[in-house]
Amino acid sequence: MNRASLKKIIISALIFIVIAGGGYYLYVTKIKTKATTQSIYLPETATKGSIKVAVAGTGSVSSASTKDIVIPNNGTLTNFKVSTGSAITQGSSLGSVVDSNLQTQIKTDTSKLAQAKLQLTQAQQKSSNDNQSDQNKITQANDQLTEDKAKPNIDQATLDKDNSAITDAKNALTNDTNNDNNTITNDNLSIQQAGATVDNDNTTLSKENIISPISGTFENATNGNGDSVQAGKTLGTIMDLTHLQLIVAVDELDISKISLGQKVDITFADVPSKKYTGVVAGIPDSGTATNNVTTYNVAVTIDDSTGLKLGMNANASINVQSKDNALIVPSNAIQTRNGKKYVLEPSTSSSSGSTVRNTSGSSKYGSGSGSSSKSQTKQVEVQTGLSNQNQIEITSGISEGQQLLVLLPKVSSSTSSSKSGGSMGSGYGGGSGFSGFSGGSTGSHSGN
Repeated sequence: MNRASLKKIIISALIFIVIAGGGYYLYVTKIKTKATTQSIYLPETATKGSIKVAVAGTGSVSSASTKDIVIPNNGTLTNFKVSTGSAITQGSSLGSVVDSNLQTQIKTDTSKLAQAKLQLTQAQQKSSNDNQSDQNKITQANDQLTEDKAKPNIDQATLDKDNSAITDAKNALTNDTNNDNNTITNDNLSIQQAGATVDNDNTTLSKENIISPISGTFENATNGNGDSVQAGKTLGTIMDLTHLQLIVAVDELDISKISLGQKVDITFADVPSKKYTGVVAGIPDSGTATNNVTTYNVAVTIDDSTGLKLGMNANASINVQSKDNALIVPSNAIQTRNGKKYVLEPSTSSSSGSTVRNTSGSSKYGSGSGSSSKSQTKQVEVQTGLSNQNQIEITSGISEGQQLLVLLPKVSSSTSSSKSGGSMGSGYGGGSGFSGFSGGSTGSHSGN
């Protein structure tokens, strides 16, 4: 490459650098991009109506009255004609559990009772016989004494012998009477003991007959007729399907709000065409902890369970507090600053401000084409009452029918303009919205 060609290349490079630098300088100094914040409000009206505070939860359907049938003793299941799905009436016999060992024991104990009674009878008969015999001996001894006394020249030794015979006969009566009475007493005690044993046997025997404690449907049958079963095992469960309940898991943060008798609104995905109602019927003292979160299984009786089945899942809304004819505004209409609550009211002025849109998306206050008449917002302090996710009660500060503004989430846009003032798109100029107030904004946004 000769010197002339190298010179041309250097000159061309310098010209390119000058042009590029000039273009960049023009872009930086003549064209500016502005980022603006759009403050969009929706108009709302304070209205009178009903407000309800509820605790939400989920749960599944179960029977309000359930009894497990526990096998009373070891043995063979007899006359058991029940299976899963059988209709059961309270007080009816479900069958019996026959213990062959118990049957043998009953026979043995009954025999012992009979033997004790026989022994008593024999002891009583012996006592009677002994008494009669001893009385006869006494009579005979007395007769002998009388006869001997009547004899002339009777010696004293004979009389002493007769008196001794009388004494012996009386002593024999006393001894026999005491012995016989002791025997009778012991026999009566034996009868009582044998009778108690038989009574216990019969009590155990009576438990073999399984009686239904409630009316309902037999579920989860574990055995059939003729099976050998063990005492303490569950034979099945009787569920009253005419009275169903919902067990609702309530978060530990909400359980203090729940009380007996509160009304409950219930919906089932499986029965979308019907809305159900219920009442809080039971609140447990202890909860269940899962992943450091404790819930409490609140029992809710269902007023009309038509169309429901056990195990169906439901969403429940427990009405913990409500008020009619309350002044209500949307929850997002309330703004808070320094512990006080406010709502925004619209007011018009000649200064620039924020756009207020109606529900159709068009501008209600001001315009999106740069109008100089813009909406201003005014804060009004209010006192509130009941609140839920969507609504809040106003107890003082505004009245029914009063117009309010609800600030929508902020969005950013950019407008480009030349330094000389030429417009490069429509929009509002910078203006104050609700400066210094929580939820207010400063700046402008592009109109529609």
